[in-house]
Amino acid sequence: PPPEAQSTVEFIAEQDAVSLIRLQLYEEARRDLSVNAAKLAAITQAGDLLRQLDLEVLLIKVMELSLAVVSAQVGSLMLREEDGTLATRVEWGLTDDVIGGVKMTDGARMVDRVVTGDEPMLALDMASDERFAPECRTGRISSLLCIPLGSQGRALGCLNIINTEGGAFTEKDLQILTTIAGLASTAIENATLHKSELEKAGFEEQLRLAGEIQRSLLPSEPPVC
Repeated sequence: PPPEAQSTVEFIAEQDAVSLIRLQLYEEARRDLSVNAAKLAAITQAGDLLRQLDLEVLLIKVMELSLAVVSAQVGSLMLREEDGTLATRVEWGLTDDVIGGVKMTDGARMVDRVVTGDEPMLALDMASDERFAPECRTGRISSLLCIPLGSQGRALGCLNIINTEGGAFTEKDLQILTTIAGLASTAIENATLHKSELEKAGFEEQLRLAGEIQRSLLPSEPPVC
């Protein structure tokens, strides 16, 4: 099909996916009578993430939405750098030394394990969870969720949230956040591509202006021998 027809089909498919995700999230929350109106309102805004092309604004919105739907106030969002390391891009009361200090019994950092394994981590009670190193079972983290962010088989980072106001996170929290993380991953890819295109366009514009300046310095007529 011609490019414009293909773009139309992709746009319709994307909108259908957003609608399905919104419906799924809404129904999951509606069935849970403990979910309040503020949380439902946040969930219905999940599909709006795909329309945000400013990467920094998008990451903050993802963090806000994720905290709202699980009734938590402390979290962070990490993205993978070109060298493979994880860098915190949004810090909401959860510092690198705290979340980075959470290690498994084999010494591996939890965030690295989640990102490389592409599997979420739910700890209902850190104090009794034997997957974690003994020194990590005491401290300020009582319950946590770590959700991988990835798109088309490529690891992008992870979303970390600790200490829900309800006491401990649940499997339902994990399901809803995993769905949001999938949507957020697509939005992050789109915003990253958009940022790259803007940077490329800016570089090309600088080259064009430099060329015009150089041409303006050339003599209008060839020199006479």
